[in-house]
Amino acid sequence: MAGQSQKGKNAGEGPSAPSSKKLNAFYQASTGKYLSNEIENCLTSSWPREELKECHLLCVGFPPPGIMETCLQGKSFALLSPSFLGSKKIVRKGRNMSAVGDETHLPFREGSYDRILVFHALEYTQDTVSFIEGLWKVLSPGGRIFLMVPNKKGAWKKSGLPYPDLAKPFLFREVRSFLEKNGFTLINNYGIWYGLPVDFFGTILFSGLLKRLSGGGSVGFPGFLIFEAEKKIISPICKPTRTFKKVPANPAVSGIIPE
Repeated sequence: MAGQSQKGKNAGEGPSAPSSKKLNAFYQASTGKYLSNEIENCLTSSWPREELKECHLLCVGFPPPGIMETCLQGKSFALLSPSFLGSKKIVRKGRNMSAVGDETHLPFREGSYDRILVFHALEYTQDTVSFIEGLWKVLSPGGRIFLMVPNKKGAWKKSGLPYPDLAKPFLFREVRSFLEKNGFTLINNYGIWYGLPVDFFGTILFSGLLKRLSGGGSVGFPGFLIFEAEKKIISPICKPTRTFKKVPANPAVSGIIPE
């Protein structure tokens, strides 16, 4: 997962990632709805709504529809769509809370956000180190991330995700090591979406099959992996040049109106 320079797409080349429009269509299909529901269950299990009401939240990437109601319960919410995905408009109380930008140079103040969610972003980013360093910097001390990536050992390509060959899948140990080396402590992890036909989820054989497939573990065969990690106060990679206090979310991006 070594970082590389972000390269622009030359004219005539194919897409480097699915667009927000295609991801939106995926989540409207039956397979996408199952995935969205599982993500929502994991999120609400880790971050209860009562807790989120006291938090400033940022999402980087494409937020699954099932989590939006939960996210909008926060003190503030903003969405940064990486340029490779294109825009996705999020409106809250008549205000636009979304913008398109560079995920490796987040345009937010240090310590602005208590919680950051990342979906459909890390697997398309070439400069993964700058990406995670940026997340660390804009999190408040003790802030947490909720990160989803495709599992290299899972059948995630059967989910119907657009342009599956463009996404880089990861092993569980790769992401855990990457987070720990870049200033985070792993708090929890989930394995979701087993790549099975959607109508199989309603059968009585489902739970027994999963038990056999996973060997009793939670990260063996799931299509996607979710990591919840907490920001260490001092990172060996991203040491702040000054002491800072948590400040209200104040994105320095035109089009996002902070609350």
